[in-house]
Amino acid sequence: MTAAAISSGIHADASLAVLGSIEKDLILAKKSTAKITATETPSDALLPQSETAQGAMSDMMFADAAANNPSSSTPGYTVLARRYRSKQFDELIGQESISRTLQNAIAMNRIAHAYLFCGTRGVGKTSMARVLARALNAPKELTQANAIASSIFRGEDMDVIEIDGASNRGVDDARDLISKAGILPARSPYKIYIIDEVHMLTTPAFNALLKTMEEPPPHVKFILCTTEPHKVPATIQSRCQRFDFKPIATSRIAAHLREVITKEGLHADDAAIHLVAKLGNGSMRDALSLLDRLIAAASGNISSDMAQEVLGLPDAGLVAAVTTAVSNGDAKAGLESAAALLESGCPVEQALEFFAARWRDFLVLRTCGKETDLVDLSPEAKLVAATQAQNFEPHELVHFVAVCEAAIRGIRSSGSPRTIFDATIARLCLHREFQRIDIAAANSAVASDAEKKNVSSSDRHVALNAPAALPTPMRDSVAPRVQAQSNPQTTRPSSTPHSLAPTPSSTPNSFTPTQASTQAPIQTPTQTPTQAPPLTQSISMSAMQAWGKIAAAATSTPEKVLAESFVPVSLNNNQLTLRAAENAGGAATYAARKSEMLQTLVTRALGPGWKLHFETPAQAPEQTIAPMHGLDKDLMQMPMIQHAMDAFDAIVVKVEQAGSARAQPDSMLAQTLDPPSNDSSNA
Repeated sequence: MTAAAISSGIHADASLAVLGSIEKDLILAKKSTAKITATETPSDALLPQSETAQGAMSDMMFADAAANNPSSSTPGYTVLARRYRSKQFDELIGQESISRTLQNAIAMNRIAHAYLFCGTRGVGKTSMARVLARALNAPKELTQANAIASSIFRGEDMDVIEIDGASNRGVDDARDLISKAGILPARSPYKIYIIDEVHMLTTPAFNALLKTMEEPPPHVKFILCTTEPHKVPATIQSRCQRFDFKPIATSRIAAHLREVITKEGLHADDAAIHLVAKLGNGSMRDALSLLDRLIAAASGNISSDMAQEVLGLPDAGLVAAVTTAVSNGDAKAGLESAAALLESGCPVEQALEFFAARWRDFLVLRTCGKETDLVDLSPEAKLVAATQAQNFEPHELVHFVAVCEAAIRGIRSSGSPRTIFDATIARLCLHREFQRIDIAAANSAVASDAEKKNVSSSDRHVALNAPAALPTPMRDSVAPRVQAQSNPQTTRPSSTPHSLAPTPSSTPNSFTPTQASTQAPIQTPTQTPTQAPPLTQSISMSAMQAWGKIAAAATSTPEKVLAESFVPVSLNNNQLTLRAAENAGGAATYAARKSEMLQTLVTRALGPGWKLHFETPAQAPEQTIAPMHGLDKDLMQMPMIQHAMDAFDAIVVKVEQAGSARAQPDSMLAQTLDPPSNDSSNA
């Protein structure tokens, strides 16, 4: 053996000794091979042969090491979303119609030159593009079909070019694609371009691709993927076959997650799996990424409580406490539970979004029943939610969702989100009080509109039919509220028995047919021979309290007149019986025509469901006090007075003589009034 051969052998031994810690048996085999090779090397080519032997031994060593340890070819951990990516048409979950369409197109040889895959993230657009590329470029007839398919799914095939539209979006990139599209594929039937996030391309780049996408070479296919199809020009979409990928159902995601967990040799609660599937929001990739987090945090068993803690979800117990407080109307408990929820680390906006979703689930369960499939909850959670939903009415739950959505929008632009959050929780807890206020305000608005409409109609009627002798003063000139005259000289006692109940007029022309049609009828029960109880009889406190609330709710002058014209008699099953007040006089007649307004006042004060009943007493003794309006019975029955009351929707308090010329007995009014005295105000 020459000195050069000995030196070459020593150098090979030193190189292999360095790698002795990696694979002992393999190095020993290579060491003996290197020695034999060095011994048999000719002396005239020692140096080149020694370098060749070193390179060959190094390649053989790493090739054998890769064969014995497959994980060394892909160093590091591969996430679940990549390891369990679909590789066949039937493995694509939730997109069966698209898979069936593409399979039929391949079977019938009706393959389009361009496809556009649209849909949200994680629904299988890129996976479908690779499966389609494999079906086209790796048919079973090819001897290298398996190698081509493997390289396609790794994204390394030379005939399937995947382009990121976000980083290759310019017109120069489009020109480069066009120039290379004419080159024939290396070993496959087609050259396929998969452009992901194609909506990121610029307008010049889209325009540059128009001609090529409309009439590409026979061996070129385009597959465009996007999450925002509205940003893709219509000229591009018209050159493609478009497929819209649907979000994957929560149940389908949960079933796939169970398979993955089983293959990974782990165990997870059904509630935890359903929670992860629901948080995926229709995206399989998002759900698998969340499952990766849980597997890393768990020690072989994934529980529901651990999933809520790792994923940062609101505590279920605190959420249930807030829900109970809203149901009971307890603002104190609701605010305390909500504060504890925020202190546990839950952001304000996420808490409101969670509450909005909870009210939505309650609404669906309340209206559709606990057997519905419209709620993404586990069977146990669905039963609990269905029981809690019975504490609310559907219209209340709709209101809750609207309140939470408005609060979420307000928080995004507010500098004090905690204030809005606390106010929202208090509003939810006090929703029944707010509902009463809203109903009262709505009834008040309706009553006000009806009153204005009646006044306007009465004004038009009087303007057309009132006698010429009747003046038409402004509405403000007549005091509509009943006032008792304090001056006894202005009081004119009635000379005939005065009934407490409104009596029909004995004058033939007291009411015209038009007036009778516009007046609200009042239901008066048939009189019985039984003597009515005296007004001094004791009245139950419940009726008196109810009437007190009604009187307190009267705000306008007509409403106050109504409240002063009647007194409560009894209260039975939400039916309040009223009787005309002793000093009501003509005000009782006015109040009888305003029964609808009085009913509206009762509804606003006591709530819906209350009814009124008017009692007609027997003939009362002769009136000994002045009536509230200041006029006697005969004067109140005059047509002019009736016209005035209808025209101004008020009560006539006093009639004055305008002058000596008007005091002549040429009218019924002048005949009825007393002769003029020194004080004209006492006429």
